[in-house]
Amino acid sequence: MAGLTSTSVDNLKKNWAGKEVGVDWNGNKGKVCVDIATDIHGFGGSKLRNAMKNDYKQESSTYMPIPLGTGAKQKPDPKNNSFYRANPWLQQFFINTGRYENLLPRKSETLNEN
Repeated sequence: MAGLTSTSVDNLKKNWAGKEVGVDWNGNKGKVCVDIATDIHGFGGSKLRNAMKNDYKQESSTYMPIPLGTGAKQKPDPKNNSFYRANPWLQQFFINTGRYENLLPRKSETLNEN
């Protein structure tokens, strides 16, 4: 989240004391709760949200609606707090801005004609 933080790691730790993060989290690497990263008072705060809004304005066609399981879909909307917390939209933002690195190996196989 380099360049997207609205607070220091020390202030974040004070304000979010008791919230769960990965043991190796240092503000730049390791696992962190989405809420801590995306909350208006969290690590990303207004900087992350403003960057996501700007990216959405420029790349709105890359943000796909999210299926809700009822047959309905939620459309991305920066006026809605869930826009900043939904993993597919966060991932799309990080992809669009060159900040995404897929660390999970993808399984593949070669198709045979038989």
